[in-house]
Amino acid sequence: MGPSQAQLRLDADEDTETVVVPLTGEGTGHLILNKLKLNRSNGTATLQLVAPGPGSLSLTGPCVAAANTAPHQVVAGEVELQIASGSHCRRQLRRTGSTSFGITIIFNATTGHPSLQHQHITLHLRQSQKQYRRHG
Repeated sequence: MGPSQAQLRLDADEDTETVVVPLTGEGTGHLILNKLKLNRSNGTATLQLVAPGPGSLSLTGPCVAAANTAPHQVVAGEVELQIASGSHCRRQLRRTGSTSFGITIIFNATTGHPSLQHQHITLHLRQSQKQYRRHG
């Protein structure tokens, strides 16, 4: 029996029957990660995901800015998480134009068990074009 299955025991007068039922729908605590949208002008990203029910959603990682790590209360449906890099990775982002790191999304459902999702992302920053002036 896998982690997404549960046993349902039906008791009758004469015999007992055990049925394996897959856990789907609300209350399972599994997040669905949809899309990562990059904002190249300021070097951030927006992660779109679907929460299966009400709970708290938090984001952790070695390069995640401290403002993004506070838990957010969410309801069932689509949620957007803003991802910005912390100071060390922001410096690398400005110098090289990109930085890559892993994040962990933690969803604590009000009913059910917590769910962890790992995602590796690369942030890009558009380098500003230098303005050359003619002196003349």
